[in-house]
Amino acid sequence: MMPKSAQRFSDKHHGPNEGLALMVEVTLWGSLGALAGGKSKVEIEAKDIRELFRKLAEQYPGLEPLIEKGIAVAIDGTIYRDTWSKELPQGAEIFLLPRLAGG
Repeated sequence: MMPKSAQRFSDKHHGPNEGLALMVEVTLWGSLGALAGGKSKVEIEAKDIRELFRKLAEQYPGLEPLIEKGIAVAIDGTIYRDTWSKELPQGAEIFLLPRLAGG
């Protein structure tokens, strides 16, 4: 059964690259690595940010609460906060960062 957060990240709309998921290397910054079994880098097959989050929640359940709160994704130096349909380019440098609380 798919975790509830992963269900939210899935959607019925598929773009022209449907089925063209790439294996991407993702660097987990800060506390995210500890929640993924101490790994600072993981490889995930995903075509966009939405699928990346869904698969991370499936493979590393400890990340699910932070994914639900919101994780910033940096792709080649550009930060994406809520653009879940952003495709993951082949060979891109991808970092996941916990959102910073501020006030």
